[in-house]
Amino acid sequence: MWPFGKGAESGKKKALVVDDDAVIRALIGDLLEAEGFEVLDAANGKDAVEIARARRPALIVMDINMPVMTGPQALDLIRHDPATKDIPVVMCSSEDTMDSVDKCLTLGANDYVVKPFEMARLKAKLTPYLKQPLFSPGTGTARLRP
Repeated sequence: MWPFGKGAESGKKKALVVDDDAVIRALIGDLLEAEGFEVLDAANGKDAVEIARARRPALIVMDINMPVMTGPQALDLIRHDPATKDIPVVMCSSEDTMDSVDKCLTLGANDYVVKPFEMARLKAKLTPYLKQPLFSPGTGTARLRP
């Protein structure tokens, strides 16, 4: 689908979609592409951390329950890495308990979306991050790229 993105030199903002379900990755990826993002994807938290460090996406949308490394484990690593700590992360999971939501928000997630979701609801949750200027992860500042 999107092996580490496409059009790497496109100058587009990059978004990383992390889910072990390829259909969910495709649905979210299509939404983000329609919003002008270059979409990167991963099927587990370990790959997500590696891609986030290497590609510095402007946004990460991540599932919780995945093989190899869970979403919360990956989120914790992302938040403790100076290069990725400021990237907005929206968790997306079928877990709808307050414990799950609280855990993710405590670890530093910017928001939480419960699956199954309607695309309009997901887009509404992501909208604050879709319209931001290009982000320079690790610097705490946004910048516009030519």
